[in-house]
Amino acid sequence: MGSPQGLHSSFIRYFRDSICPKFGVDITKATTKDVCNQVILPLTKEKQCTLIDLLPVLRAEAEAEGFITSTEPSWQSAATVFISHAWKYPLSAPIGVMLQYAELEDAGTYFWFDLFINNQNGFEVTHSFEWLCGRFKDSIRAIGKVILVLSPWNDPIPLTRSWCLWELVSTAELDTQVEFVVRLPSGEQEKFTEAIKENAGVVYQSLLDVDARRAEASVDSDRVMISEAIEKTVGYASVNAMVKDQMSSWIISVVRSLLRTMEEQGKQDEFEYGELAFQANLILSVVSSDTAERLSLMEAALRALSKEYASTHPFIVSCHQSLGDIYIDLDRLDEAEASLTTALEQTRESTECQPLTESTIMASFARLYHRLSDYNKLIACQTRGLEVVIQELGENHPQTAEAKMNLAVAYHEQGKFEQALELLLSAEGVMLQDFGASHPSTNLTQDNIAWSLFELGRAEEALRYADKALEGRRSALGNHHTDTAFSRITRSQALVALNRFQEAIEELSRAEPDANESFNQGFLYHVWGQAALGLDQPMLARTQFEKALHYRQEAGSKADEAGRTLIGLSRACNALEDGEAAARFASQAVETLSSGLGSDHSDTRKAVSWQEELANTGTLNAGLEPAINSSPVPTDRDGCGACHVV
Repeated sequence: MGSPQGLHSSFIRYFRDSICPKFGVDITKATTKDVCNQVILPLTKEKQCTLIDLLPVLRAEAEAEGFITSTEPSWQSAATVFISHAWKYPLSAPIGVMLQYAELEDAGTYFWFDLFINNQNGFEVTHSFEWLCGRFKDSIRAIGKVILVLSPWNDPIPLTRSWCLWELVSTAELDTQVEFVVRLPSGEQEKFTEAIKENAGVVYQSLLDVDARRAEASVDSDRVMISEAIEKTVGYASVNAMVKDQMSSWIISVVRSLLRTMEEQGKQDEFEYGELAFQANLILSVVSSDTAERLSLMEAALRALSKEYASTHPFIVSCHQSLGDIYIDLDRLDEAEASLTTALEQTRESTECQPLTESTIMASFARLYHRLSDYNKLIACQTRGLEVVIQELGENHPQTAEAKMNLAVAYHEQGKFEQALELLLSAEGVMLQDFGASHPSTNLTQDNIAWSLFELGRAEEALRYADKALEGRRSALGNHHTDTAFSRITRSQALVALNRFQEAIEELSRAEPDANESFNQGFLYHVWGQAALGLDQPMLARTQFEKALHYRQEAGSKADEAGRTLIGLSRACNALEDGEAAARFASQAVETLSSGLGSDHSDTRKAVSWQEELANTGTLNAGLEPAINSSPVPTDRDGCGACHVV
């Protein structure tokens, strides 16, 4: 095919302002389908041609009307942007996006817009499904950029239309060859902005609700064939992930723009800014990994809101709790404990806070004590939190499920994996029913189930749950989010346990760019070191274990995590026949585990056993040890210990 042709914004403006009114059509009310029937077909019926074929005549009319001059740019040239949109909403939506893009981003753009480019006379009759699929894909490849027009913002119609999805699938298959961006019509942008200011939870839910599986088509056979094609190629999860990656980027840009505007107006200390900063933090906690930015926002929110509200007001309590959570993510654990203590004291003094507020603060304390390896306090917090939730909401409420999941993590840390697994499976059932398969709490629970199964030597089952978690993360958050990276690490650990080392490394390579917290980086490189040992690549293993140790020390990781990495380093050095380094790291592992976990802990005993073997026999086979009862899981269960709390 020749180079796909596109239309200049000057023609699009003429079509909107002159051609449509001549036919009595208001594009703010008429859908693209309506405009096709009432304008395009009457214009092109006589010649049975495309609208673009009539450009010479239409341009002459525009010049005669004084709408343009002869010196203005050509209306037709090689297309530079492919517009993906649905025909069910008013034509003003895609028209507005194109004109705004040309005005604000690139005045020289030529848009491939199917209403104008394709011959609409007998279109569905004269072209087969296969021809249409190829036509869209070839055009997208040749043009190199796709703009998806989303409207309405909280339930985008294009994601419910099969042909729009096929355009997205074509884009996903071409991957790096094609740039993909999302744009909202100006009216929808305004509604979205108001929603952010009023209720960030609505914005958050809109992101989770995007699901390409709901797509329909005017011709049902098209829907069936497109659905089959998607499943056979990139899969629905990839389509959802691609859209949500772009939506996440757009949401962040809008939030930052709103805040920047108020800052330029000198309103940082005003109540309105505090409210916006508070809501922005809620959004960024889901779609952004920039913890430092969230800290700045919450400090500003607390400063501004404190001028209006008493210290026991729910907003102020929530600010202190959010600060505590952020400090945990930043490994500023003393400050985290202080903020959470303030939140708890204010909650107990408050007459406005709901009883359940205490349980959410207890969950935050549990995250803190998990980082500090203080298991007595951890279990006390989780138990108290669960008691409050059951008392207020009953056994089968999603918040009860989250509390069960957090208590399960405490059991996991004590090596009580069966008890942990029982609680986690109970929690998952409730979360799937109430939250769905792509909710962060559901996916975190599935990650934790995978870790418990791994510790129990049930690696095949662990991989199945890791796959569920990863699919949910990618669907809800996109491919490039720190939580998605964590699920990839979980999956990689299961693959290592199954001796599928190369697959594990490939998954870890995908996770690496987004594992941007020391906590996750420590896990990532530890598992990578394990996989490298399994592939008999001790030099790579040593490098990755050294990285893991660095990040674990930077994150203030628990003794068992650092100890396991030191054992990995010792094994890698042993395989490299560096006996001195192997013995040194083994000694450090024993010292770390003994001081952190005690001499009777199973991890400490395993480290002592490895140290004694080195001393007695010299260089050993440093690979993964034989499995227990023919299980593919290594005898030393040398995992990450990465079970997480909500």
